[in-house]
Amino acid sequence: MTILKTIVAGILAGLAIFLMPHILIKIIVIMILFKLAFKLLGFGCCGHGGHHRFKNMTEEERTAFMEKYGSKCCVSDQKSTETKA
Repeated sequence: MTILKTIVAGILAGLAIFLMPHILIKIIVIMILFKLAFKLLGFGCCGHGGHHRFKNMTEEERTAFMEKYGSKCCVSDQKSTETKA
């Protein structure tokens, strides 16, 4: 009976070692896809969703936008807009 337990344990350990890279690769790919989806939709820290709208704004609209939503941008974005003003 102990030989059977050893064989089963060896098969399970070998199966776990064999399948681990496949499971990790799937998890990594899913995480990358989620990250890309959030960046494309503009939900990232410095997401640039709607950047084309900001480019086409007049100076008055930009300043009003930055006053309203400036605190929601990243620190680097705030610094770059402060130096421009």
